[in-house]
Amino acid sequence: MDLPWYLCLAGSTIGAGLGVFGLVTPQRAARLVRLRDDPERPGGGAEFRGTYGGLFLGTHLVVIILLHTPYREMTLGAALAVAAAWGVTALGRLLSMALDPPSRTGFNGASVGFELVITGLIAAPVVAALT
Repeated sequence: MDLPWYLCLAGSTIGAGLGVFGLVTPQRAARLVRLRDDPERPGGGAEFRGTYGGLFLGTHLVVIILLHTPYREMTLGAALAVAAAWGVTALGRLLSMALDPPSRTGFNGASVGFELVITGLIAAPVVAALT
């Protein structure tokens, strides 16, 4: 593996780590993203485990597994999909910050930066393949 693939592995490992965090400690994951369970509508913890846990772990794990195979086209496709998800997440947060003044917080600004870094890391082999 050369540098772009190692960068992709680093970004995917961070994403998978966030997924494990969400699966194992959904309440802490909810606090991290500034959400909470609604006491009047119980069961929201399953959403944190499922989305912040399962979805994050599953998508990033696919990239990690494919990085260790000779199927570079499949790996590039998976990396592009996961990187696009992170990039559009940053775009959605920026849109919220532009349209919803209470969203203009340092936390959201830092989150956009984090999301764009992860986008770049995971997309590195895709960018390298295009150049």
